Amino acid sequence: MNKKLMFAVSSMVIAAGITFAACAQDTPPPYAPPAFATSGDDAFDKWRLDFASRAVNIDRKDPKIIEAMLTGLTPSVSVTKLNNSQPEVLKPIGDYVASAVSPARINDGRANYLAKTPILSELSSKYGVPLEVVVAIWGMETSYGANKGSTDVVRALATLAYDGRRKELGENELLAVADIIKNNDATRDMLIGSWAGAMGHTQFMPSSYLKWAIDGDNDGKRNIWGDDNDALASTINYLSSVGWKAGEPWGKEVNLKDGFDYSLADGTFHSIEFWRQNGVTDVWVADGWQCTGNSNSACGNGVMKTTEVPANWQAYLLVPAGANGPKFLVGVNYKAIKHYNNSDSYALSVGLLADQISGKAKLSSSFAKADPLVTRTQAKELQLLLTNLGYDVGVIDGAPGAKTRLALQNFQKSHNMVADGYPSQIALQSIKVATGMFSSDALPDDMSQNSVDALPTDSNGNPVPIRMFGPPKTPEKTTSLKSNLNKTK
Repeated sequence: MNKKLMFAVSSMVIAAGITFAACAQDTPPPYAPPAFATSGDDAFDKWRLDFASRAVNIDRKDPKIIEAMLTGLTPSVSVTKLNNSQPEVLKPIGDYVASAVSPARINDGRANYLAKTPILSELSSKYGVPLEVVVAIWGMETSYGANKGSTDVVRALATLAYDGRRKELGENELLAVADIIKNNDATRDMLIGSWAGAMGHTQFMPSSYLKWAIDGDNDGKRNIWGDDNDALASTINYLSSVGWKAGEPWGKEVNLKDGFDYSLADGTFHSIEFWRQNGVTDVWVADGWQCTGNSNSACGNGVMKTTEVPANWQAYLLVPAGANGPKFLVGVNYKAIKHYNNSDSYALSVGLLADQISGKAKLSSSFAKADPLVTRTQAKELQLLLTNLGYDVGVIDGAPGAKTRLALQNFQKSHNMVADGYPSQIALQSIKVATGMFSSDALPDDMSQNSVDALPTDSNGNPVPIRMFGPPKTPEKTTSLKSNLNKTK
């Protein structure tokens, strides 16, 4: 290598070293959070320091905002209790709907619907989301703004983040809160809401606010806390963004012909023509808000169909309270409501409340006819018995989900029963009969919430496996089981 080349290479190396050293000197040291005053909970204090460090050093949040959010915080005992609570008595969906779609809420919903129509109808049409659905969500979430919550959202989210099953959710939402404050969308003292961290008239989580909140009245702000127009407009935007399809209903009540195959109620979308060919029929009633007696000729001599649907509508069958309760076809818009709150009880209540607000017919059938639902302890017993019979119920947790319902449905099919997969007390008793735990002749007439003994547990509260005696040995017992317990309604 000649001298000129060697000199050039050496100069480059020296220059690079100088540049690296300069950069190293310019790089600030990692952020170290201050010594916050103790909360009285060592685990919380440790989490707070760790979260503050990660929020600034990794997520690049403003250290002043993070420190202001976390200073003086203590974990909330009530939030922890609510987060970990598992009530023994599972609330039947019919009870939930009756409370949610109350006469008072319907009347208030109609008044608010009429008041908001001049302001938000154009936006509703633009996005294709019916205003009555958004008003129904408003009513469900905060009783039309009357109860927006009284919990410090930052404290609630910090409590969820440090202790419990929602750690990741709590931390992610706290990071979103930091952005809301940085953007001057809200001040710290405005962030009041539910124990789970939801805020404003329609209860947006902080991350949902950042994604979907919009200005509903063109005042330059996205104020879901104090401006119901902004909150409703933001909810319209939310539903539109998560898949609401203009021109389609959320769902409709239907009837099922005798002998219907309930295994079709597996969450699969089919055309309306498919459902008609397989025994699903329309419901006609005569007591809609805009259709009373024979006074309105548009109702067809006092009779109106619950909901009209497009010819190409795709829907799945929802049987939320078993074969004896109401049945529904629900579409992608029902799924959009569940994106807001992933609960059939909630989504169904929103849909039914929206129908009543807009003047559609009431349900023709009653949830009161549904068989009594199992308690949480009984649900664990049902899951354990099905597991011991070889059915996959998923986790034995006392909360019957899709796997438990499918397992129960398969059990019911194998015993020539109505296979609705509904975890009722009668279903639990039928499994006990099938396993030889007692005869169908010993079944109590009163299937009350206390008619089944509690599931035995070990010293740690975990369910103890029950000895199984195998399936019925004689056809007569299977026949008795079918005739006594699950006659087709």
